Amino acid sequence: MNHKKKQIIDAAQSLFIKKGFTSTSIQDILDVASISKGTFYNYFTSKNECLIELLQLIREEVVYERKHLAASKEASDKSVFIKQIAVRFHIDKKHNLLALFSSLPTSSTEDDELHMYIKTQYLQEIVWIAERLTSIYGDFIKNHAYDYAVSLLGNLHFTSKVLYDVRPRTMDVETIINFSLTELDNIIRTHSNDKPILFQTEYFYPYIAKPNGSLKEYKFEMRQILTSLEQQTDRESEPKTSHFIDFLYEEIETKEPRIFLLESVIQSLIHAFEGSDNENNARHLLTLLYYMENLASKKTLSNKS
Repeated sequence: MNHKKKQIIDAAQSLFIKKGFTSTSIQDILDVASISKGTFYNYFTSKNECLIELLQLIREEVVYERKHLAASKEASDKSVFIKQIAVRFHIDKKHNLLALFSSLPTSSTEDDELHMYIKTQYLQEIVWIAERLTSIYGDFIKNHAYDYAVSLLGNLHFTSKVLYDVRPRTMDVETIINFSLTELDNIIRTHSNDKPILFQTEYFYPYIAKPNGSLKEYKFEMRQILTSLEQQTDRESEPKTSHFIDFLYEEIETKEPRIFLLESVIQSLIHAFEGSDNENNARHLLTLLYYMENLASKKTLSNKS
């Protein structure tokens, strides 16, 4: 993401939280970002699109942190799962999303796209929880995974609300998650495949992440980002960062890029750009890599069948 676009998103975010989404005008964003109307419309067609871009960046931040927590850990490790769920709470708090969402209008024709995006993110969170619960407890709960995911999420949110209402200063997110997961443990101990299923897996098919691009398209987008990063990196003063970029260029051009190496080097690149305008660009490289990994997994399964 270039500096100007980030400048617009940062200005919009601060205004959405301070004044509320509905009360913030595009002119307000122009004034705070110190840009012209033409510059705004070079990047966004509307205020809604600007908010969607902001939410997408936050989502990528969550995905990155969760992936980082899971690195070199067993998929069945409950302590990792607890920390991964907590990531959503911590990042939402960091970006003050509760205040932002509370200012959004009810759905209308004009903002249907915005509400659809928010709904999709919420349902994708349920999909992620269902998949993680299956990896923790085993395939025997697979048919009921969405029932358990909804139960866990509902328990978690209601428990958080009640605890905040009665003891607002003592709320610890991971303790609440552990409590809710323990409650779910008790339910799963009596699991039976004969019990009725409320949330059928097929209900969530539209929300299971299915990257639409091809390997060629993902590589092309990665090259574009790397070119941008290279142009903003001084080889003499930042030799290590330049080396990371050079390696990524070479590796993505190979016939079968080594995903584990790419991930390791991109993580290092994110760290190198931490706190700068280029951090989001580096994070997006990781998102594209996950899409490539997803395609590679599908290809392997297809070949086996």
